[in-house]
Amino acid sequence: MAPGDVHEVRIPKAGRRGTISGYFDDADRFSEAVDAVNGTVPGVYLTLNPCNPALLARAANRLQDRALGTGGTFASYSMGRGALRQATSAA
Repeated sequence: MAPGDVHEVRIPKAGRRGTISGYFDDADRFSEAVDAVNGTVPGVYLTLNPCNPALLARAANRLQDRALGTGGTFASYSMGRGALRQATSAA
């Protein structure tokens, strides 16, 4: 995560919590949020390409439950640095 970049975290199919989503520009807060759900959800996805910083207004440096339909559109993401990466727990 480069300084000033915003990345989306998405956790689909998280049981009663629905789809969990958040936008992060702080690597430490990202790590804390993901660590808090690690092992309790089927998978955590992070965009490698930065997204539009305006998306921080939806859930700035935090995860939000039942966020289906709140993700950025394809045009909200910068191109050229990667696609989507899955972070899994080391069980």
